[in-house]
Amino acid sequence: MARSIPPPPKGGRRIPAPLCEVPGCTESTRERKPFCTKHVAEHGYVRELLAQLAEVDRELEAIRRKGSSAVNVHGTTAGDLLGFLAENGPRSLPRLARDLNLPVALVKSFVTALSRAGRVVTKRTERGALRVELQGPAVANPSQAVSANRRRVRSA
Repeated sequence: MARSIPPPPKGGRRIPAPLCEVPGCTESTRERKPFCTKHVAEHGYVRELLAQLAEVDRELEAIRRKGSSAVNVHGTTAGDLLGFLAENGPRSLPRLARDLNLPVALVKSFVTALSRAGRVVTKRTERGALRVELQGPAVANPSQAVSANRRRVRSA
């Protein structure tokens, strides 16, 4: 079977790829983006995401040191936990930690703080495990469980 070769574009000229916007960089960009792959961190959206990730890391480190008193119940990780419970239903503490890919001690600190804030309820199962479930309006409207930070992230 013969392969067909597509004809060259009409006019015979290709539009050159734009160059990276970083002064002195001569790399071309992909898909008409403003920065090359070496300088993608210069993009405002990427900077915002990196700042949010750094904030989450700082919060988790503070919780490791101080416990549940350092939890921001309106923060990204708390919003992720509430959103997960809204979508997937009640979970035992160890299972919730596995699902969120966080250490059990950190998740316990979040659950303690969210319980004090009236956002979750904890109960003991027949086998003695701590079970975590949503409380209040977040059960009726799962979109409210997602943190304000996650809703603020805009697409590039």
